[in-house]
Order: sequence, then C-alpha cells, then structure tokens
Amino acid sequence: MAGAGRRAVRVVDALRIPLPDGRRLAARLWLPAGAEADPVPALIEYIPYRHRDGTAARDAALHGPIAAAGYACLRVDIAGSGDSEGLLRDEYTAEELADGVAVIAWAARQSWCSGRVGLIGKSWGGFNALQIAALAPPELGAVIAVCASTDRFADDIHYKGGCLLGENFSWGAQMTSYQSRPPDPASFGPHWRRAWLARLRAMPDFAARWMAHPARDAYWRHGSVCEDWRAIRAPVLAVGGWADNYLATVTRLVRRLEVPAAGILGPWGHQYPHEAGPGPRIDFHGEVIDWLDRWLKGRAERPAPPPLRLFRRASHRPARSQHAQPGAWIAEAAWPPPRSTERLLHLAPGALRDAPPAAGPVGLAASPADAGLAQGRYFPMSGTAGELPGDQREDDARAALFDTAPLERPLDLVGEPVLELRLVPDRPRAQICVRLVELFPDGAGTRLTHGLLNLCHAADPARPRALVPGRPLDLRLVLDPLAHRLAAGNRLRLAISTGCWPLAWPAPEPVRIVLLSGRLALPVHAGAAAPEWR
Repeated sequence: MAGAGRRAVRVVDALRIPLPDGRRLAARLWLPAGAEADPVPALIEYIPYRHRDGTAARDAALHGPIAAAGYACLRVDIAGSGDSEGLLRDEYTAEELADGVAVIAWAARQSWCSGRVGLIGKSWGGFNALQIAALAPPELGAVIAVCASTDRFADDIHYKGGCLLGENFSWGAQMTSYQSRPPDPASFGPHWRRAWLARLRAMPDFAARWMAHPARDAYWRHGSVCEDWRAIRAPVLAVGGWADNYLATVTRLVRRLEVPAAGILGPWGHQYPHEAGPGPRIDFHGEVIDWLDRWLKGRAERPAPPPLRLFRRASHRPARSQHAQPGAWIAEAAWPPPRSTERLLHLAPGALRDAPPAAGPVGLAASPADAGLAQGRYFPMSGTAGELPGDQREDDARAALFDTAPLERPLDLVGEPVLELRLVPDRPRAQICVRLVELFPDGAGTRLTHGLLNLCHAADPARPRALVPGRPLDLRLVLDPLAHRLAAGNRLRLAISTGCWPLAWPAPEPVRIVLLSGRLALPVHAGAAAPEWR
C-alpha cells in the first residue's frame, strides 16, 4: 500500500502480546516500512469482535491507510474473545481496562514504536478507549472515540432515561452468539478446545446481568468517565452521527473535558464515517491522521480544527432508508452553541404558543402498546437497510400532540431542547417518550430528536421511586442534541407518548398521564450564510 507521500505497509498476523500475568492477547499489526529504523507512534483498537474473521475487512479498510501515513496500527482482541487467552465475563471489566493499559505499555516498548501511543475505537472500542484514557497511561497521547458513551447507564444500549431498552436483549443475544464461537485452532494452538469450553462455562447471561441493575448504581458508575472528567488527560477527537443514539457523547466531551477536545457530528448511523450512511461521508482517515500528527508527532499540516463540526440537516421527507441527507456543515466554538438562543414555547391544547394558556390541563397521553413502531432501530448500522425512523404520523396518532403555526421562514435549531412538564400519572410506574417532529402540510413527519424518561427516575436515577397515582409530578427532560433547518410552511410538532416499543420495554400496565402544563425551550440558531467546513 504505497502512493504519493505514503509508505508501504507490512501486515504481521498471529501476533501475541504478553500480559503481566502470563496471558497473551491476539493481535494483527500494520507496520509502515522503515519503522524498525525510524520508530513511529502506535495506534491501538481493542475490541472483542475477532480480528481474524469478524472485523477483518473493516480493520483493513481502517488501519491500512493510517499505517501508510506513518503509524503502527494494532488491532487487539480483548481477553477471552477471538484468539486471545483468558475469559470475557462482561463489558468493560476492571481486568479489560487493566489489560488495555498493559497493551499500551507493551506497544510503547517495541523497537518500531516511538513511545507515543493513541487509541481508536467505535462503540465498544470507543467506550473502552475513553475508559482506559481515564486511567491516564503515561504513553497515551491521543484518543479517537466514535459512537461511544460517557455514561454507561444513561447512554448505552441498556437503559435510556431509566427506560429498559429493547437493545439490551438483542445485544445480549448477539454477544452470546459472538462468544459461543471457538478460537481458530490454526492460530490459537492445540489447546483451543479446552479454552473454548472454559469460555462457554464462564459466559454470563449478558441481558440478565444488565437487567439486574435497573438503577444507576456502582455497576454502571464503573467505566462511566462522566464521574470524573478531569481523569482524561489525552486529547480526544469524538465522532458521532445524528442517526445513532450515542450522539450526545460528542457534545458532552467537548463541553466537559479539560484537555483539548474536538467533535464531529454527521448524518451517519453506527459506523465509522468513511463507510457510514446516510451520507454525505467525510475523509475520516484524513481527520484521524491530522489528529494523530498533531498530538503524537507534534506537527500539524492544517490549522487546529474548530471544537465542533456539525452537519446541520436540511428539511427532508421521512424515509426509513436514505442514501444521503441534505444539509451543510457548520462550525461551533463551544457547546451549547454561542449562536443559539433560547426560545420558550408553552404547551396549550393541541398547540405550542408563545404565551401559556389561562388554565390546564393541556393534554392527555395514553398510548397503546404498539406506540413507537415508527422510531427505527436504536443504532442503525446502515442508511439503506430500513433502520432509520420512518414517517412519524404512525406514532403521532398514538400520542398527545402540540403544534406550532406554519413557519413563516426557515427555522434553524442547534442545541439540546429542554421540556419541562407538570403531569399526573394514574399508575405507580410509567414512562414517556418525547419527540420533536418536522410536520409537512400533508401530515408526514420527520423526527428531529427525541428523549425517553422512566418517571420513577425523574428525581434521581440512582434511587428510583414508585409514583403516587393522582399526585402531580414535575420533571425536566433534556432531549438529544440536534442541528436541523425546518422549512418555511412546515410546522414544529411536540409529541408525547406513554411508550416507545420496541425501542423501550413497555410499562407493566397501561397508563394514562394528564398533562397539566409544560414549556419547551428551543435552541434557535442564528444560521450560517454558507457552509463552514468541507
């Protein structure tokens, strides 16, 4: 793999990385020519998805071009997965993170490494890259986290707003399937069958384990880097997509970290941006190399990136499959965006108004069990596989609705909408799903953002409490970030339902919630006259 300004790359397979306790982790290395004589920084991706078969094609597409730019790229199987020795007992265990620190130290000592190391990863690999960074290994100089999370309870696939997610079960089943496969005898060696049986005996019921922690307890606080933002000392490039449910991580890292941090939010789902959909895609390899050059090699060919680059989506019709979405890139200096100002709209019967109504109640939410079928997959893996949110009118028919008048001019929303509600439930356990929708004149609706809340968690997700039927409850719900331009002539709709199946597991019995009053704070953006990036 050589070209103008690029090095040839040698792939080293069946590499074994020794750990302090004698276990060995399996890895593949992409090594640029000349690294033994002129050492280069290392970049590590550390995940449990079997580098010899499961992610082999993806790994080559990601790491090959980065290695050609002068980085030794390591793709490492976590202990107990793929061809690595040991046992995998859960996500993000203390052992997994300690092993990751040991892998960094090992890489830094190799003759082909300059002693500077970076971490890169998507999803699991993005999670543990941030978690390992919070342990502050001295050799770590840069992190690229894609589709990751800073709060394992609030922003993973298990719970959202305290609501049990359907993905808790599908992901648990998928991990069981992954971990049921044996190591490769040709790579692992003659004891592969004994190691395989030991893995099967040690493998937990993943979904049941996660369900055993329905509150934000010590189990979830472990590995949640939001517990101490200052622990991360390496510069972080955070990347996410509007179609993914981990998008809030990008803005939180840029807002909270005390080290240099930059974020990119595009239209994509749960994939690396050079192969993600819906488009448009970006030169992700170029962004990674620029970040690594800056922090691992101490040089920069381009000016420092702005703190946030956001693809502000333009008005578009709803569709479950989309090759690309219209819009333009904007650049923001901080989060919340300095160019966004708050506009308050009050809930009135069927409407969103500038002034509060004279009296309540303003609505009733009492959704059937099938409310939520239009919301798509929690993290779409493709823009063209029917996984995106569809036409929202299907779920709007099962929700309490509040609409603005038709917009006289385009409206840019960039930030995090906040809904404050006073409501009265009639059951001790209840949940709400809140959506913002761009409503077209023919009734079609495109989902802009959403939020879920288990009302028992409204006061404290660490100490959920049963509701008192008939007693008013005040709550505040921050919706996921968005960057969207609504078209003139369309309406903005707020939809509130008492369920969101199959995205969230339903409440144990039907619920009726009287909405006494509420107000919606919208982040209205001043707009950009022209694209500000790319």
